[in-house]
Amino acid sequence: MVQVTPDVAWSILRKNHAFLMKRDHCKPFSKERYNLKNIHSKKYNGFIPKSVIDVASTKGNRGIVISHRKKGHQFRPALNYCRESIRTSDRHIFRHIRILTRGLKCRQDLEMTALARASTLLRAQQRIANRKPMLYKLKAKKVKKAKKEKKASKKAAAAVAAATK
Repeated sequence: MVQVTPDVAWSILRKNHAFLMKRDHCKPFSKERYNLKNIHSKKYNGFIPKSVIDVASTKGNRGIVISHRKKGHQFRPALNYCRESIRTSDRHIFRHIRILTRGLKCRQDLEMTALARASTLLRAQQRIANRKPMLYKLKAKKVKKAKKEKKASKKAAAAVAAATK
């Protein structure tokens, strides 16, 4: 594997890569991991920097997954990254992100971006947990159930009438 400078790597990735989302009349976005703002720019790119961090939601929407690049294992991609799922309080998660970013010597603005993303994900998870069912859906379920019962009672009455004849 050949090592290249960040400028050369960005010049290669700038025009096209697998995670680039280009649309007419808007800035290009990027879906790559370790890109905290999902903006296609050199500043937020997840491929180039040595110290990167990513914040995502767990599968069951019950916590946060923090991924980061480890020191060493540069030529072994499977061992190069570490993923930790945290399901504790919000403050503990924020503290963990701060400690991790300062230990990895990430940029200060990326630390704040990671905290903002974690906060947004945690708020979204709370909304999902506390969401009440919509009234029109409850009414539709009741109507459906009543129709089913009415249909079943008609069938039973027809069967009784046929049996008595």
